[in-house]
Amino acid sequence: MVCLDEKLVLIVNGKPRAGKDTFAIILNKLQKVYKYSIIDKVKTIALDCGWKGGKSEKDRKFLADLKQLTTIYSDMSYNDVAEKVDAFYNDDIKEKIMIIDMREPDDIIRAVCEFNAISIFIKNDNVPEITSNEADANVEDCWYDYYITNNGTIEEFEKIIGLEKLKAIHINDSMNAIGSHKDRHQKIGKGTIGIEAFERIINHPKLRKLPFYLETPHEDIMGYAEEIEILRNLYKD
Repeated sequence: MVCLDEKLVLIVNGKPRAGKDTFAIILNKLQKVYKYSIIDKVKTIALDCGWKGGKSEKDRKFLADLKQLTTIYSDMSYNDVAEKVDAFYNDDIKEKIMIIDMREPDDIIRAVCEFNAISIFIKNDNVPEITSNEADANVEDCWYDYYITNNGTIEEFEKIIGLEKLKAIHINDSMNAIGSHKDRHQKIGKGTIGIEAFERIINHPKLRKLPFYLETPHEDIMGYAEEIEILRNLYKD
């Protein structure tokens, strides 16, 4: 565990599936992190409007449009984040690092100045472009303090970063084939990646000791229990 003398606010951005959540998980292993998104309050309203928590382009556009409407009316989302940052700096939130998930360049520039924050962009050229909403489409239209490139293979990761810093992996099957430029999560073994690929991944000698987190679509906890059993049966002692 790394000990920090002062509190630190990080604004983390990147395309969907670029590695933002993985970055937060790894950082949390080094120093406990408080994570908040500028659309957390929007999501609460969206649920009341019938949103089911999906991540399709239609879902993402709905959230982006709802955020824009509330911003025009009352600047709700940014003010909500500002309240959380104030609580963070006043020690109402005990963690030393706060990660804020933001998309729009105007929000990021404003937050960097007002919150004394550091901006980070997670760059991954292997993830699909999202063009259905401006919030996702324009993530690179901003300057950032630091850029993290997340394009490489396991060997490149080990050479440049070091596998000792890889603390966890999230997994899901895919509804679409490689190169489709679509982010459609599917249940393990029910998509185009397939059981054999997951067997190789979880038994890879450089990965097999790491925790794996499911990011698959299920209505209840029993679906995850079934997938955990499938993966356990694939794991070779």
